[in-house]
Amino acid sequence: MSGKDELVIFLQQLHKVISKVGLPRVLSRIKEIYLDEKDDFERELCDRIITICANYYLVSRDDILTSKKRGNVTEARKMCFALIKNNLNLSDSSIGEYVGGRTKQCVNGELKAILLDKKQLKTKYEIKFYDDYIKLNNEFLMYKNSN
Repeated sequence: MSGKDELVIFLQQLHKVISKVGLPRVLSRIKEIYLDEKDDFERELCDRIITICANYYLVSRDDILTSKKRGNVTEARKMCFALIKNNLNLSDSSIGEYVGGRTKQCVNGELKAILLDKKQLKTKYEIKFYDDYIKLNNEFLMYKNSN
């Protein structure tokens, strides 16, 4: 059977389904399938960012997701927020869901405190965070582009 014949059979079957249940329901279901796949891909990318940050800051993924500890854990979590926001363009509430169920306000507060404009950096802490961000962002982009 040629590719053309298979396409004709597929279109005939699709026409039967559309005739039976209606075009709006078929399109709605296609959209649900697409969004489920998109969510899976976003979740995979968020997991990768969390893993990259955990490895770099020498903390566990669980600490990033559940702990209220200070120091490296807080730093790693803040880096996760920045990388997810700038690479996946998710809402603050979506980022909070991915990173241990944090609130939208928590994520928003952390993101406002992050300076990623090199001209505005003043302290050693800000410069180190910026340099770490560039390094981890490049690592993430290499992973993302390889998939």
